[in-house]
Amino acid sequence: MASEILWPLCHHVATVFRHKYHVARAGRSLGVSWRRCLIHDVSKLMPSEALPYARHFYGRGSSQEEFDRAWSEHWHRNDHHWQYWRGREMSEDAVREMVADWLGASAVYGGWFWDWYEKNKSRIELGPEAREILTRVLKEVGE
Repeated sequence: MASEILWPLCHHVATVFRHKYHVARAGRSLGVSWRRCLIHDVSKLMPSEALPYARHFYGRGSSQEEFDRAWSEHWHRNDHHWQYWRGREMSEDAVREMVADWLGASAVYGGWFWDWYEKNKSRIELGPEAREILTRVLKEVGE
Protein backbone atom coordinates (compact mmCIF):
# COMPACT_ATOMS: atom_id res chain seq x y z
CA MET A 1 0.00 0.00 0.00
CA ALA A 2 2.74 2.48 0.91
CA SER A 3 4.53 1.79 -2.38
CA GLU A 4 1.39 2.86 -4.26
CA ILE A 5 1.94 6.42 -3.04
CA LEU A 6 5.69 6.47 -2.29
CA TRP A 7 6.96 6.56 -5.89
CA PRO A 8 4.28 8.95 -7.12
CA LEU A 9 5.03 11.20 -4.14
CA CYS A 10 8.79 11.12 -4.83
CA HIS A 11 8.13 11.97 -8.48
CA HIS A 12 5.84 14.83 -7.44
CA VAL A 13 8.40 16.29 -5.02
CA ALA A 14 11.18 16.07 -7.63
CA THR A 15 8.95 17.80 -10.18
CA VAL A 16 8.05 20.56 -7.71
CA PHE A 17 11.74 21.27 -7.09
CA ARG A 18 12.53 21.27 -10.84
CA HIS A 19 9.67 23.71 -11.33
CA LYS A 20 10.89 25.90 -8.45
CA TYR A 21 14.36 26.02 -10.02
CA HIS A 22 12.97 27.26 -13.35
CA VAL A 23 10.62 29.71 -11.61
CA ALA A 24 13.59 31.14 -9.68
CA ARG A 25 15.61 31.55 -12.89
CA ALA A 26 12.75 33.31 -14.65
CA GLY A 27 11.68 35.17 -11.54
CA ARG A 28 15.06 36.68 -10.82
CA SER A 29 15.27 37.96 -14.40
CA LEU A 30 11.84 39.57 -13.89
CA GLY A 31 12.74 41.17 -10.58
CA VAL A 32 11.00 38.67 -8.30
CA SER A 33 12.61 38.68 -4.85
CA TRP A 34 14.68 35.73 -3.66
CA ARG A 35 12.18 35.28 -0.82
CA ARG A 36 9.26 34.88 -3.22
CA CYS A 37 11.31 32.49 -5.37
CA LEU A 38 12.22 30.37 -2.34
CA ILE A 39 8.68 30.05 -0.99
CA HIS A 40 7.12 29.63 -4.45
CA ASP A 41 4.73 26.64 -4.46
CA VAL A 42 5.93 25.33 -1.09
CA SER A 43 2.28 24.45 -0.40
CA LYS A 44 2.57 21.73 -3.06
CA LEU A 45 4.62 19.83 -0.48
CA MET A 46 1.81 19.89 2.12
CA PRO A 47 -0.12 16.60 2.38
CA SER A 48 -3.41 18.26 1.37
CA GLU A 49 -1.87 19.13 -2.00
CA ALA A 50 1.03 16.69 -2.42
CA LEU A 51 -0.96 13.49 -2.03
CA PRO A 52 -3.77 14.35 -4.48
CA TYR A 53 -1.26 15.78 -6.98
CA ALA A 54 0.98 12.70 -6.70
CA ARG A 55 -1.96 10.34 -7.22
CA HIS A 56 -3.41 12.42 -10.06
CA PHE A 57 -0.23 12.94 -12.08
CA TYR A 58 1.97 9.98 -11.18
CA GLY A 59 -0.11 7.31 -9.48
CA ARG A 60 -3.33 5.48 -10.08
CA GLY A 61 -5.31 8.68 -10.05
CA SER A 62 -7.22 10.68 -7.51
CA SER A 63 -10.89 11.44 -7.70
CA GLN A 64 -11.67 14.61 -9.61
CA GLU A 65 -13.16 16.02 -6.39
CA GLU A 66 -9.94 15.34 -4.45
CA PHE A 67 -7.78 16.90 -7.16
CA ASP A 68 -10.08 19.93 -7.55
CA ARG A 69 -9.98 20.49 -3.78
CA ALA A 70 -6.16 20.37 -3.78
CA TRP A 71 -5.97 22.78 -6.72
CA SER A 72 -8.40 25.19 -5.04
CA GLU A 73 -6.40 25.05 -1.81
CA HIS A 74 -3.24 25.73 -3.80
CA TRP A 75 -4.41 28.94 -5.40
CA HIS A 76 -6.10 30.10 -2.19
CA ARG A 77 -2.70 29.80 -0.46
CA ASN A 78 -0.52 31.33 -3.18
CA ASP A 79 -0.93 34.93 -4.28
CA HIS A 80 0.92 34.35 -7.56
CA HIS A 81 -2.32 32.83 -8.92
CA TRP A 82 -4.79 35.31 -10.32
CA GLN A 83 -7.64 33.28 -8.76
CA TYR A 84 -6.34 34.29 -5.31
CA TRP A 85 -7.11 37.93 -6.11
CA ARG A 86 -10.66 37.67 -7.47
CA GLY A 87 -12.38 40.96 -6.81
CA ARG A 88 -9.14 42.73 -5.81
CA GLU A 89 -6.18 44.18 -7.67
CA MET A 90 -3.20 41.85 -7.95
CA SER A 91 0.11 43.24 -6.66
CA GLU A 92 3.01 43.79 -9.07
CA ASP A 93 5.15 41.31 -7.11
CA ALA A 94 2.47 38.65 -7.53
CA VAL A 95 2.04 39.39 -11.26
CA ARG A 96 5.77 39.05 -11.83
CA GLU A 97 5.84 35.75 -9.91
CA MET A 98 2.80 34.55 -11.87
CA VAL A 99 4.62 35.10 -15.18
CA ALA A 100 7.72 33.39 -13.76
CA ASP A 101 5.45 30.50 -12.74
CA TRP A 102 4.11 30.21 -16.27
CA LEU A 103 7.64 30.23 -17.68
CA GLY A 104 8.77 27.65 -15.11
CA ALA A 105 5.81 25.42 -15.91
CA SER A 106 6.56 25.65 -19.60
CA ALA A 107 10.17 24.62 -18.97
CA VAL A 108 9.22 21.59 -16.84
CA TYR A 109 5.95 20.36 -18.31
CA GLY A 110 6.66 21.13 -21.93
CA GLY A 111 4.88 23.36 -24.33
CA TRP A 112 5.65 26.88 -25.32
CA PHE A 113 4.80 29.71 -22.93
CA TRP A 114 3.42 32.05 -25.56
CA ASP A 115 1.15 29.34 -27.05
CA TRP A 116 -0.23 28.60 -23.58
CA TYR A 117 -0.75 32.28 -22.86
CA GLU A 118 -2.57 32.97 -26.15
CA LYS A 119 -4.86 29.99 -25.52
CA ASN A 120 -5.66 30.96 -21.91
CA LYS A 121 -5.44 34.75 -21.67
CA SER A 122 -9.19 35.31 -22.06
CA ARG A 123 -9.83 33.22 -18.92
CA ILE A 124 -7.36 35.16 -16.75
CA GLU A 125 -9.45 37.55 -14.67
CA LEU A 126 -7.45 40.63 -13.73
CA GLY A 127 -8.34 44.16 -12.74
CA PRO A 128 -7.24 47.00 -15.01
CA GLU A 129 -4.09 47.82 -13.02
CA ALA A 130 -2.96 44.19 -12.88
CA ARG A 131 -3.72 43.78 -16.61
CA GLU A 132 -1.49 46.77 -17.32
CA ILE A 133 1.29 45.30 -15.15
CA LEU A 134 0.93 41.94 -16.90
CA THR A 135 1.21 43.60 -20.31
CA ARG A 136 4.40 45.38 -19.19
CA VAL A 137 5.92 42.18 -17.73
CA LEU A 138 5.09 40.19 -20.86
CA LYS A 139 6.90 42.82 -22.92
CA GLU A 140 9.94 42.30 -20.67
CA VAL A 141 9.74 38.55 -21.35
CA GLY A 142 9.53 39.16 -25.09
CA GLU A 143 12.59 41.40 -25.17
